Amino acid sequence: MRDPDAVPVVYLDTRVYGRPYDDPTVGANRREIRAVASIIQAIGAGAARLVSSFAVQEEGARATPEVREFEESLRGHAAAVVPASPEVQALAAQLTEAAGLKPGESLHVACAALAGAGEFVTCNPRRLRKQPAIEAALGRPFTMMSPTDFVREVLA
Repeated sequence: MRDPDAVPVVYLDTRVYGRPYDDPTVGANRREIRAVASIIQAIGAGAARLVSSFAVQEEGARATPEVREFEESLRGHAAAVVPASPEVQALAAQLTEAAGLKPGESLHVACAALAGAGEFVTCNPRRLRKQPAIEAALGRPFTMMSPTDFVREVLA
């Protein structure tokens, strides 16, 4: 159970950085666009702590100029940015093998886990469905949720 007085430490995967620039008329985009805005506001106000990684930086660098600028501006608010390291690579390889994640997905999960993120936020429903396999591979709980769920369950 999460301590309601603790400031949540959150890792946003790269899709979250792109969500504000997606078409708001498609699927859950409108709700998630609003949720991402709430998450960013919470980070700016100190109600949540952001941890990021080299993986977000690398993917952000290949994104549209708007997403790249957004990621760069948020990185300035990050409490930590996990660098590439043998430890990250080893855990990512374990997650790829044991949890069936793609290598890029494994890097994000490994970085979040090693940074001590309490919540991993993603807009990828396929990744969310892999939470039980990820927890089994890590040997511990690992909370994953959509931006909307993060706002409703953690920031509320």
